[in-house]
Amino acid sequence: MAFKTKSSNGSSAKLWRLGNLIRTQVADAKAQNKLVQTSETYVRPKFATFEYKNEGAVNTRHSMEYFDKSQWRWKHQHEFVQTLICSSPQFQECAKSLKKDFAKQAPQIEQSLQQFAMVVAAAAVEDVSNETLVEFVSRYLADLNGSPAQIKVSIWLIGLWLKQEEISLPGMQLRRPKPADLEIEEPLSLALLNLRPRSTSAPPAIAEFEIRARSGVDAQEHVERVTGALRLFRLGSVQEVQYSLSSDSLLLPAGTHGPIQTPVGCYKFEVDGSDTEKLASFIQKLTPLLPLRFPHEAGARQPADIAFFRYTEAVLRGGDLEGRITSGITSLEALFLKGKERAELAQRLSLRIASLLRLLEQNPFEVQEKVHQAYDIRSTHIHGGQVEPEKLRNADDLCRNILEYARLSLVIFLQLKGVIEKDDFIGKLDRALLEFKSLDRIKQQLDSLLVPK
Repeated sequence: MAFKTKSSNGSSAKLWRLGNLIRTQVADAKAQNKLVQTSETYVRPKFATFEYKNEGAVNTRHSMEYFDKSQWRWKHQHEFVQTLICSSPQFQECAKSLKKDFAKQAPQIEQSLQQFAMVVAAAAVEDVSNETLVEFVSRYLADLNGSPAQIKVSIWLIGLWLKQEEISLPGMQLRRPKPADLEIEEPLSLALLNLRPRSTSAPPAIAEFEIRARSGVDAQEHVERVTGALRLFRLGSVQEVQYSLSSDSLLLPAGTHGPIQTPVGCYKFEVDGSDTEKLASFIQKLTPLLPLRFPHEAGARQPADIAFFRYTEAVLRGGDLEGRITSGITSLEALFLKGKERAELAQRLSLRIASLLRLLEQNPFEVQEKVHQAYDIRSTHIHGGQVEPEKLRNADDLCRNILEYARLSLVIFLQLKGVIEKDDFIGKLDRALLEFKSLDRIKQQLDSLLVPK
């Protein structure tokens, strides 16, 4: 055997003997035609046309293929394992040893060991080599130890599209969809009930990467952060249509997950090969700084975190412009207003945003004017009033500008978390309006950051 145990009676050796028992039982059942094989009708789409067009639109034409598969269904596998394996002395010995070695997991040991048996039994139908059985044993013990698993992640994205087939980033691939992504077979019974979470239309982009994680939750949080970083790279309603997880773990859940809400949004951008270096640096820098919707520890949110969620609400929501503008302005308020300020808020807000964004080659007078206009709409909307039609005449452009100001500011403030207090940075912005030394200090601080232009 390729693995080492402390003694011949250790958990590894007992798992090996249990695995051999399962192989033998499955082989005997096959030889005696006792494996319950059932035929089930499956269905999958087959694409005759699959054309990727401008702005990520995918023109498709497909038909549905129906075919029968003979298989050992999970229900019969479960009955087989329960009847022949779980009642065996080898299973009981193994469970006893594991409960001793992994006392904290003792209440779940028998359930997880049954899952190990199910995996080995399913693989044994096609034959399991010694090397594969060693991998099963090693991976199961690693799962019980809480060791990280190698998890493959695939995210279907909207809000951006690709100029070429694929863009390779360190540790991640961004690519266009292919027919194989949608030509997924499933039992006809499930297809008729429409129970699958996967989307039936091709997304504009797919992101794929692998991470080392101890749980599916860790992987889901990484999906959330990667998607959030892409949402900040340029102004875009970037979000996942669905994402799938698969790993070498025997105990971690795998499968395809859909969003909590139906994806919407108005903004999207193009990514091409010239963006590769910038995008790689941006994702590497911003991903660990982004807040999670459900943080591990309770406590007050940082102003930049609050601003990020308000910005996300603005770019992902559809519907009325007044609501989007209001969310964009409240995102900027979380960044540029101090907690106890009550007077001249519109003036303070517009001046501070203009003071910062002029260093990013934005026209400060234009910034100040547009923030004033948007703040007026925000005040009317948030108090339940009706915004006058003439103020909404160019509201689409105004909304886009406000969200762009929020995006640029967020990228800066997120990097300043833990470096300088928000109120101290705002004080520098106020002084920079009157003295060049304060302006130079801010320039020097921005030089140390990944600052978008």
